[in-house]
Amino acid sequence: MRTGLTVTVFLTVTAALCAQAPQEPQTRYGMKARLKQYPQKTPKDTLKSVLTAIDNQDFAYLVAHLLDPKFVDDAVQERAQELLPTAERDLIRLREFQRANRDRIDPADRLPFDPQEFRQRVDQKARELGFQQLVQEVSRKLSDDLQTVRVFRRVLANGSFADADMNAAASHPDLKNRAIFFTKIGNRWFIENRQAEVRKEP
Repeated sequence: MRTGLTVTVFLTVTAALCAQAPQEPQTRYGMKARLKQYPQKTPKDTLKSVLTAIDNQDFAYLVAHLLDPKFVDDAVQERAQELLPTAERDLIRLREFQRANRDRIDPADRLPFDPQEFRQRVDQKARELGFQQLVQEVSRKLSDDLQTVRVFRRVLANGSFADADMNAAASHPDLKNRAIFFTKIGNRWFIENRQAEVRKEP
């Protein structure tokens, strides 16, 4: 009787612990999430992490893990489509070099000659180039548009954050026509790519 009760309690506790175990954040564009350095538990956390990433010049991480993933993936895919010819040309050249230097290239590192496998590698390369291009664009924008960064800092310091279950907005009393928007995915908040102006009351 006691044995059965002990086993039942053990299984119940084990199941509860498994259910509560946090899921490992997905690696995006070759980068793991660094949630201790860049927390995202609340919209305010995320805004602070965005500013920390800007200060650290860590724009690749900002794009991969702090911006709305759907926006980033769509933007990367759009750029990847335009960069397919460049990716294919580069990989064809690399494959020819590898074929001419077989004795110097490990077989595991050689590009495939199978058309379908090679096309997959081209698509992957194009996405990598697309991500790099997006990071450069975000870096230039935030480096040139100092007003946006100043708005972020003022909102973080003295702004108000209004959040619902899956969406949030942050504003500042002295910046009545500006707002910063956030979206929640899982247990992490991401900043949206829309600093749309708040409609002014008539």
